[in-house]
Order: sequence, then structure tokens, then C-alpha cells
Amino acid sequence: MILIIILFNLFLDPIDDFRKIPACNSLIEKAENYFKNKKFKEAAETYEILIQKYKLDNPDLILNQANSYYKNSDEEKAEKLYNQLLQCNNSIIKSIAHLQLGLIKKRNNDKENALNNFKLALKSNSNNEEARFNYEILKKSNLDNKENDKKDQKKKDNKKEEKNKDEQKKEDKKNEGDKSDKKEENKSNKDSKGDKESKDKNGKEKEADQKGGDKKNQKDSNSGKGSKKDNNDTGKDGKEEGKAESKNNKKGKEGANKDELKPEQNSQNQEQSSKTNKKNGSKKEKINPNVNYEKLSKMNLSPDKAQMILNAMQNSEVQYIQQLKKGEVKKGGKNKKNW
Repeated sequence: MILIIILFNLFLDPIDDFRKIPACNSLIEKAENYFKNKKFKEAAETYEILIQKYKLDNPDLILNQANSYYKNSDEEKAEKLYNQLLQCNNSIIKSIAHLQLGLIKKRNNDKENALNNFKLALKSNSNNEEARFNYEILKKSNLDNKENDKKDQKKKDNKKEEKNKDEQKKEDKKNEGDKSDKKEENKSNKDSKGDKESKDKNGKEKEADQKGGDKKNQKDSNSGKGSKKDNNDTGKDGKEEGKAESKNNKKGKEGANKDELKPEQNSQNQEQSSKTNKKNGSKKEKINPNVNYEKLSKMNLSPDKAQMILNAMQNSEVQYIQQLKKGEVKKGGKNKKNW
């Protein structure tokens, strides 16, 4: 420190220098005591007075002031002064400045720039063991961190891959479930469609059966109407034949009176007539007053229509018997020859 003051005194005005030397020496000693007693703020302020007031722009004083700021955790001011010292020609001070900048950057977790500052500190002064120690430690730490980072990244990638696989499995499972649901839905739609077609088919069959029944009933009704018409025609023919028969009976009676028919033939005619009357009576007795309306409704016939048809049939039988009787009378005539 005495050497520094002496050097500065060389450039000072002899008269002023002589007056300032005791004051500067006192301030330098005071700043050093503050620094030793860890009063870094007071030390930094004292160095500031020396530099600004007494114009002692000396690299050693600037370095001491920068170290005081660094120890007082005022890294911004310290970093500014360390960067200022990088321009000096003193390799030792320059090496120390790089070392201190490296420590600040390491504290701020800027490991790459810190490692570079330690390397430059060794380049400026290869004997700077503190810079070497920090460089080796930080380099190894960076390598370990890189390995750890790689491992961590690999773990992250594996986890991400597993997560993607799990998501893919879930997606595949979901798609399979959707496909299964779609199959079940299609199957259900097919079954419902089959049931609908079966119902439509059964409905068509019932409708066809109903139409067939209606046609059959209509046919039976038409048949009943035809039989009624035939019976009416038969009745008309019977009436005409009855008239003709009555005429023939009259002629027969006249012939019997003239030819004097035999008593046997008359008795046969009477028996035949009684049989016919009995037959007609028995048929009339067979008509049941408790009509089966269900059967008649299936045939689309009313009881009156059924009675009319039955009466027509009975009339036709009577006419037929009368025709038979008429034939016997003709054969029995005395005056007519049997060819």
C-alpha cells in the first residue's frame, strides 16, 4: 500500500501532494481496517472517497472497493467494477477480476459463463489456484448435470412414451367399445327390422286370409242368392206344372169317370199323396226355432232367407212327387195304349 502511495505521489503536484499524503494514508488504513472487521459497506465508502475526492484512480484501490461491494452482497456495483478492471494491463488483477465475475455468475446459476470466466482467469494467471479449483469443480458438476439431465430427459421421454401408450390403449379400447356398441346397435336394428318384417308378413297373411274369407262369404252369399233365384224359378215352373197338372187331373178324372178307373189305382194314388203329405210334414217339423245365428252369419244369410230357401226346396220336392204321380196316372189310363 505504501508503494502505491509513493507511485501516486510521483504524478501529483509536489505542494498539494505533500498536503494530501497524510490524509490518503489515513483513509487507506481506515478502509483496510473496515474490510478486516467485515464492515464492508464502510470500507467501500472509504475507497469511494479516495477514488473520487483524491483522484486516486488506482487498479488496486478499485479492486479493493469491488471486493467490498461483493462482500456486502452488492453484486451489481461489484460486477461493474470487475468489468472495468478487465481493461487493465495487470494480468494478476485481471485474473482476480475474472475469478470474481465467475463467482458472481456461479451464484446466479449462470454456470456456462462462470466456467468461461474461470477459464479466462487461469489464462491470465495460471497460478490462480482458486480459479483452477472452481473451474474443475464446476466442470465436473456440469458434466454430472449433463448426465443427470440426459437421464432425466430419458426418464421424461420414457414417461411420455408410456403415457402415450396408455392413451393409445385407452383410445383403442374406446374404439373397440364403440365398434362393439355399433355392432350391437346394428344387430338390434336387424332384429327390430326382422320383427317388423315378420309382423308385416303376418299382417299381410291375415289381411289375405281376411280377404279370402270375405271373398268366400261373398261367393257363398252369391251362391245363396243363386239358389234362391233357382228356387224362385223352380217355384214358377212348379206353379206352371201345377196348373198343367190340375188340368191333367181334371182330364184324368174325366177319363176315370169315362173309363172307370180301378179301385186299386185310386188307393195307390191316395197312399202316395199321404206319403207326400207326411214327408212334407216331417220336413216342416225339422225346422228348429233355435236358429244357429253364428253359422248363418258366416254364410251371410238371415233366418228369413234361410227359411225361404228351405221352403223353396220343399216346394221343389212336392212338385217332383206330383210329377211322379202324374206319370203313374198316365200309365194307368184304359183308353191309352202302353207302347
